[in-house]
Amino acid sequence: ALMSDFGTYLDEDAVVESGFTISSHHRSEFDDSDKKYRCLCSTMRSVTGVKIVAGMLCLTALVELWAFSLNLLAWSDGKQDAHVQSSFIQFLFGCFVAGSVILALYKQRSGYLVPYMAMQIVGLACACIFFVAFIYIALFEYEPETASVFFPKQQWNQEAISKPNYANYASFVMLFITGALIAIQIWLIDIVFTCWRYFRDKRSADLRQQRQNYLNCKQLPPVRQ
Repeated sequence: ALMSDFGTYLDEDAVVESGFTISSHHRSEFDDSDKKYRCLCSTMRSVTGVKIVAGMLCLTALVELWAFSLNLLAWSDGKQDAHVQSSFIQFLFGCFVAGSVILALYKQRSGYLVPYMAMQIVGLACACIFFVAFIYIALFEYEPETASVFFPKQQWNQEAISKPNYANYASFVMLFITGALIAIQIWLIDIVFTCWRYFRDKRSADLRQQRQNYLNCKQLPPVRQ
């Protein structure tokens, strides 16, 4: 028995006796030059954009490796506050994300891009929380307890941060920086999602084409009278 286009099974003898052949009318509708597979206002292919993202991730992994090496040297010298474990975990996570993106480009599989998109979505959610908090601090009411949570001690003067005017100024600065980070994250998510859709549609088209070729090979010749 053979499977027809509608998913039903046909008897080969019945097909031969009737003189009909089985044909598949499914054609691939995938077009890799479509605008929906391009990024940066349709000026660049999404695959090229993801290659740039992969290069940035590799550079980030190298920076994290350098930071881990410095923390490891500081720990070996007896420094107690060396963040060896956290820097090592960051390095491993950076290698995992960069490796998944590189593997997606090599195998052209959309599933390998999911870890990077998940990481960016989580980071985008955290950035939005900080953005709303800075709006609250800058525009509505200044509270030292709230400011102490969102302003790290290493980056701000604690004596100056206790003054409302300075805190409002710092909040506006951080508001601008956080807004820029949100825009960059949305831009990166859009590039990777476009490439994810490109790989998904391409694989679906390839599978449909393989099925069509299989059905064409199974076609029975017409009965000669």
